[in-house]
Amino acid sequence: MAASSPEEYNAAKAQVVRTLKAFQWKLALLMLGIFAVLCITYYVLLRMYVMWASPVLYTLAAVLFLAFFCINGGFSRTVVLRENLPAHWTEEHKNRFLENDRIRKSFARRLMVVMVPVLLLCAIDMLSMFVLPLFKL
Repeated sequence: MAASSPEEYNAAKAQVVRTLKAFQWKLALLMLGIFAVLCITYYVLLRMYVMWASPVLYTLAAVLFLAFFCINGGFSRTVVLRENLPAHWTEEHKNRFLENDRIRKSFARRLMVVMVPVLLLCAIDMLSMFVLPLFKL
């Protein structure tokens, strides 16, 4: 839907600018860089007929996924509140739990920066092995 007045156009433009500023460009470039290095390394190894390249990639993907799943506590993004902890816990135990939860979630986010490019490379590899031959590409 097109903006019908200059005010609406300026408001829409400001919203786009805010969205672009809020986007985490450094993180996206880091993940793109990791993906590029992995992709180049993987396909160079394949061209050199290194037999262990694919099993290592898929094992790395599985290990990263399981590590993320265990460390993060599943796919949960919820923050544990002090009020939701068991009442019989001491304040020291609650503090330790909340601090450990914060550290684990932070580590899981950093782990995801590596995991996403690896899983993307696995998906591209699967497509190139199983889907593209169907179209004779």
